[in-house]
Amino acid sequence: MSKFYGKLKEILLISENEILIPITKQNSNENIYLIEGKNENIPLWHYILVSYENIPQIKAKGKNDMIDCTLFSRPIEYFNQENQICSLSGWGKSPSRDFQNWIEKYYKSKQILIHSNLSTVQHNKPIFLRSSCKKSQLEDLSNELFFDIFDYLTLDDLYNGFYNLNNRFNKLIKYSNNKILIINEKLNFLLIELYKFQTKHLILNTLYEFDLKQFSNIHSLIIRNRNYIEQIHSSNFPYLINLTLILKSNYKPPIKLINEIFSNQFLSLRYLILGRIEKSSLNSWSICSSLQYLSIRSHNLMILPDILSICPNLIHIQLHILNNSHYFPLSLSTSSHLLQRFTLWSNLQPLSIDIIDSLLSYIPNIQRLYLQTICPMPFVVLAEHLIKRLNYLLYFSVNNNVQSGQTLWRKCATSYGVKSLVIGIDPSSTYTYVVQSTDTFILDINLNVTIYYSNTALWDPGEYIFAQATVVTEDHHLYLLAYRAVESEESTPYLFTVILTNLSIPIQLPMIKLPTNQTNQDFFHQKQYTMLSMSLHEESKMIIVGIPFLDMVFILSFRENSESPIIIHKHISFKKGIFFGKSVAILDNNTYAVLLPSTPTLPWSSSQVQIYSINNLTISSKPIFVFPNNQQPIEQMYLLPLPYRIVNFVSWSSNSLGLVLDPHTALLVPVSPPGYCSSMIEKYTNTEISFYRIKPCISGTYQKKLSFGPCKICPAQWKNNGSSGLMCDKCSLKNKSLCFLGAINEIDIISIGSYDQTNSYPESPQSTQFDDLLLHNIFKFPDLTIECIFLSPIFWSCLTILVFLIIFILSKLIFSYFKSQHHRSIILKFFYHIDLISEGEYWFGGLISLSIFVLIIFVCKFSISFASLYPIEETSLNERTSVLCDGTLFNAKFTSSLQLLSTSTYQEKPILNLLNNQIITLTVQFISTAFSCSDLSMQQNTGHGLNIPSKNFICDSNHSILYISTILPQHIVTMEFDLIGPHHVGGLRLCFSAPSIRMDNGIYIVQNMDYCKLFYTENETLTFNPTINVKMTKAVNRTASMIFLNDVMYTGLWLPTLTTNTLTDNLLFSQKGDFYRYLHTKMTLIVDITESEFYMKNTQEPIARTYEITFNTILFSMLCLDLFGLLFIIFKLAILPLIKLLSKYFFNKTTNKSLNSNKLKEININHRTHNVAVQTLTEITEDDDENRNEALIYHENWISKSKF
Repeated sequence: MSKFYGKLKEILLISENEILIPITKQNSNENIYLIEGKNENIPLWHYILVSYENIPQIKAKGKNDMIDCTLFSRPIEYFNQENQICSLSGWGKSPSRDFQNWIEKYYKSKQILIHSNLSTVQHNKPIFLRSSCKKSQLEDLSNELFFDIFDYLTLDDLYNGFYNLNNRFNKLIKYSNNKILIINEKLNFLLIELYKFQTKHLILNTLYEFDLKQFSNIHSLIIRNRNYIEQIHSSNFPYLINLTLILKSNYKPPIKLINEIFSNQFLSLRYLILGRIEKSSLNSWSICSSLQYLSIRSHNLMILPDILSICPNLIHIQLHILNNSHYFPLSLSTSSHLLQRFTLWSNLQPLSIDIIDSLLSYIPNIQRLYLQTICPMPFVVLAEHLIKRLNYLLYFSVNNNVQSGQTLWRKCATSYGVKSLVIGIDPSSTYTYVVQSTDTFILDINLNVTIYYSNTALWDPGEYIFAQATVVTEDHHLYLLAYRAVESEESTPYLFTVILTNLSIPIQLPMIKLPTNQTNQDFFHQKQYTMLSMSLHEESKMIIVGIPFLDMVFILSFRENSESPIIIHKHISFKKGIFFGKSVAILDNNTYAVLLPSTPTLPWSSSQVQIYSINNLTISSKPIFVFPNNQQPIEQMYLLPLPYRIVNFVSWSSNSLGLVLDPHTALLVPVSPPGYCSSMIEKYTNTEISFYRIKPCISGTYQKKLSFGPCKICPAQWKNNGSSGLMCDKCSLKNKSLCFLGAINEIDIISIGSYDQTNSYPESPQSTQFDDLLLHNIFKFPDLTIECIFLSPIFWSCLTILVFLIIFILSKLIFSYFKSQHHRSIILKFFYHIDLISEGEYWFGGLISLSIFVLIIFVCKFSISFASLYPIEETSLNERTSVLCDGTLFNAKFTSSLQLLSTSTYQEKPILNLLNNQIITLTVQFISTAFSCSDLSMQQNTGHGLNIPSKNFICDSNHSILYISTILPQHIVTMEFDLIGPHHVGGLRLCFSAPSIRMDNGIYIVQNMDYCKLFYTENETLTFNPTINVKMTKAVNRTASMIFLNDVMYTGLWLPTLTTNTLTDNLLFSQKGDFYRYLHTKMTLIVDITESEFYMKNTQEPIARTYEITFNTILFSMLCLDLFGLLFIIFKLAILPLIKLLSKYFFNKTTNKSLNSNKLKEININHRTHNVAVQTLTEITEDDDENRNEALIYHENWISKSKF
């Protein structure tokens, strides 16, 4: 094989490594050596540069020595066409001519020395070159052919034979999706890690423990070691097609795996070699439509019809009957399964023809049959029987070890295989009635007198009868249930009636044929199918008849003494082959009991008694309840383990039953009074009889009549706290209370409500620029509310202008009235003085400047308040509203993202570690239940089906609520809570809590965890096996500081997400019957806690920091002044001249007239003023020259100004 691989590597040379540019330069003291040798028996060669002083070391190496070229030489390296650095080496005995020419071109050497035939050469991985002559033949094959070839090779063969030949083969191996991996003692972890997702076929042949979850795409799984069985789950192998368990013949797979397979959880499974199966669980199994091939071993023949009933698409089944098998009676099936191939092995256990025939009756359509068994019948007889039974048979092979002289069919024929007599006793225990094959006799117990009758005279004068059961009434009406054999050899069950009030003159009433729609044609050869049962209820005048081989029950009425009974009810079981009606009894006027010997009620019994209502007269009724149940269990007696088998039962008194159990004992179940249930077992002294004693109904249930069954659950909106089991009390149904199905007390919904800590960040504002926010909030119009108006800067600015304008107008009016020009000028000077807009030119400029001052004050107030609105966690709604009547105003912008935990930054590592170290407490509340702390057990479930029991919990019960609190051992864990008992649970509440953690002076803070969620379904009880899946997600909040130099604060919080598949078993109850409520033995809650591989990252940053707010506030104030100054300039240059022009144009005439009049008045005034001035001048004395001169100057100026 190594030579083949070496030759293959020599041929498969690709041109991508063609030599282009040399890298290694040759020194003057170096010569070129060609090293030829082998690596793992594969020939290879190397070109190296060796200095002269190291040449003797190379020459010293012998033919079979190992050489390490790196110790005394340098490799020759070059760039290939992809600019990769490669060494000048390759596979094969010698380099090609291309290499030799390249060496001669770029390197100088007097002589290339060759050192060959070395056993091992260690050097860099060789390159692969394509020689000038194309020898490639295998590589010419297409990729499709290689994929087909790879399907027949294991992953080890592919890796060892083809990997690293070239890139093409590497890619072919990589993209081959049908890889076969064998895990044995030579485990190659590298192959597993590289190809675990591409492996389709896995063969486990090792004792090493190995995690199979990583092979998620497995299609075929073969296991030779039982250590891996616990890892087989549908969740681990969702695409599994073939499952083969090659283990010891007596190996029994886990019940959990069997139930998972036959519950259709492996949706793609078609081929199954399972192992040993003893019991079926049809109640938990469902239709497996994908399964086509099945091979099992079993002691129980009944496993075949059970599997056929749930696997409609089976094509081939192999059944290996083990030694010491228990042959339960099999009925002839009326179904027609489409199975085509059947293989039956029973090498050590003889199989009678009846058993083989019974098995084949379930599969009449098979075409190929193989029998390997010990059958006491000649081959010719067996073959003839098979041909008659199987109409579609094309091929059969029989390996039959026949013992001479054993002819079972003759033996059955001589004995007829049927009952030879039946016995009945009248209610007063006076007479005993015995019906034999040919005659009937009556024994007077008191007189010890026997009266004989011929069956032809007493029962049926025309045909032979085979008696099965008989009952007698108090007035000596004798009813006989028997087969009536007619000439066509068909045997049909009939009910015969004879009145024996006068023993000397028996009165025969017409016989009743029971309409079974099927006759027992092969009656003489089917001993196990001839069984019939019958019971009589004197008070209700009814008879019940059971026909187990047809799974059918009849109820007849005999109210008229002189007439034959009439059929009033026919009950056919929807399940076939369960011997429904092996034992029957009417309990009272309303109920009847039926025994199902092969239907288990685990863990107590392998059979069950079903109780039905006579009033519900439908063809396929559902039981009211079954026995045993969780309120009436069968306890272990003697040393024999559970489950026991109910062989037969009889009724006595009213509603009472006596049961015969398989471990040679009897169990009496007496009727219980209202408010009680027969549930406590006691044993009679020195006898094999046990009986039930009454016990009050458990809380949440009631019993209002005489019954031997369990107490019924209180209906929705009714309750019973256990003080009286007679009836349930009506719930008050307050708005804040819950009253579940089977309620004990009303529950305050406020105290058990759901809440969490999930508070999503609000969206960032549309504008995250402080300038925009400042302009928007300062100049916006407020809402028309008093609070918002008083907070508006526009309002106060306008109010300032209005107030001062009113003051100015009032002052002008007042001062004009009192002719006080001095005070008016003071006010004007004030407005002129504060005018910043027109620089003191207009008085109303001062009024506008004053309003600007008010506006700037509000701007400063807004900036200071806005700076305090960060972070958002520390600001309340009142604080945000008090700024500008806007609750959505805050100084923060947000970003959120979902990131992988593996991509977290080093700044986030401390907060993530704190979350990992946070101690979480799980609190479970079972609501509206009678379970107590003594019923509780807790365990931690680990992998491989292992569990760790734990007592590390605190339990308390109060007001029909059971509280369990435990500290989780780790964040990824599966906790199981088991409550043992017959009680129900109305609802479930899960809470998670954890304390807060701080680190680095509050830079890293893990918030306290407080989360609760309530699970319940209105008017229903909780399912008996709820599973709550908890996904824990880390939430990290990054809060930036208002100052760049300060540290960023990180806060963390766990965010649980709780989901469940189903909360109630309402669908189970509606489809299969309400009696399933009373069959559970415990409630199992599984809390599966996992952690998300992602974490939520929320970042909060301020929109504007302190320095930015200060700077923008100053700029905004200056902007306001400049803005109003600009408006004033526009008003002065454009608007005011326009007003004057319009005024001059429209009011010119009126203005001229008023001006002439004003000028005349001014002339008169000036004339009077002039006279006064002249008079004043004359009054000035000559000595006051200085004053006189000033007066004259003033007079001249006045004259020139007044143009007078």
